[in-house]
Amino acid sequence: FEGTNGSNPVGGLVLGPHGYYYGTASSGGASGYGTVFAWGPKIGLSNLFSFDLTNGSSPSGGVVADNAENLYGTTLLGGTAGQGTIFKLTPTNTLTALVTFQHTNGAFPCGLVVYSNSLFGATFAGGTNDLGEVFSATTGGSLTVLASFGITNGSNPHGLLLLGTDGYLYGTTLQGGTSGKGVFFRLS
Repeated sequence: FEGTNGSNPVGGLVLGPHGYYYGTASSGGASGYGTVFAWGPKIGLSNLFSFDLTNGSSPSGGVVADNAENLYGTTLLGGTAGQGTIFKLTPTNTLTALVTFQHTNGAFPCGLVVYSNSLFGATFAGGTNDLGEVFSATTGGSLTVLASFGITNGSNPHGLLLLGTDGYLYGTTLQGGTSGKGVFFRLS
């Protein structure tokens, strides 16, 4: 990696359209706020999009792809309130901030999983108790809070959720629970 393609890749890779690997870099790019990149034997490393604060900053959690070859992901910072976004990147490399987090609907999202036509994720902070939440979002940008965290059921979820074969979402929190050292949670 070098500055123009992005720096500090995070969130892993996804094998997407055309057999390319897609991911995010938390910094670098044209404005220094991170990139979405692709890699393939024919193209090498390619910067698909550079963030500029208004549409997000510091992408985290990598990207997920849908059947229409769109990529979706989250930024940890940026957007109109500075607390992160959910973004959509089309096959023509047009980026749209679908959701801007504004503390009341969560803050600092940790990445996405996709199931059917819905996106699921967690925010590290914000929400009812300011301790994070689990959300679902449509690919059109409508956000629904599924659960808010409190001290007893965990606080500050961190990392990607896993969609189990049983239809439940699984994840972990950094803190909270009976010991105060985090919980493993399941959400239907």
